[in-house]
Amino acid sequence: MTNTSKARRPGHEQQRVNVDFPVWIINALDLQAQHPGVTRQSVIKA
Repeated sequence: MTNTSKARRPGHEQQRVNVDFPVWIINALDLQAQHPGVTRQSVIKA
């Protein structure tokens, strides 16, 4: 059996970035995030 707990996918490393959005984009993201269980961050990542 293969231990996949520390497996990595080349080219899929994560990197944190900061992005400034205009207010109208934030408002549009918040509209999408009004559904139960949906956060602004999950909308951005989708």
